[in-house]
Amino acid sequence: MSLLGSFNQQLLNLSTNLSKLYPEDPDLEFTNNSISILKKTNPRKLQQMFDHYVGKYKEQIINKDASFFLLKDFIKDDLNLELNESNVDYAESIIYNLKKYWNDIDNESKENIWKYLQVLIILNEKCSFI
Repeated sequence: MSLLGSFNQQLLNLSTNLSKLYPEDPDLEFTNNSISILKKTNPRKLQQMFDHYVGKYKEQIINKDASFFLLKDFIKDDLNLELNESNVDYAESIIYNLKKYWNDIDNESKENIWKYLQVLIILNEKCSFI
């Protein structure tokens, strides 16, 4: 399997596991379906989006800095969405749910999420040089 294929499979595995943890959350199911579709139709796009939105937080992910994740305002700082834009509600809902779930997730699941993110960071860096 190629590096890009491995990256996309790990991202899909993470999304699938989160969907299984919270099967009642339609946002997680939508995200999982979207990743699955993009993996088949535009596999490079997933890696590019990850690189742009998540790759810059390599240090925090490697150090498992949950406080950074829980306190950062991703809507304002990273997505550059204005408060009057219609997609703010959807993006804010996803981020709010992830932050809420983080407090409910057991330590073993948190550790597994960190491992997925760390592997994705490493694969992302390798894919960026291809």
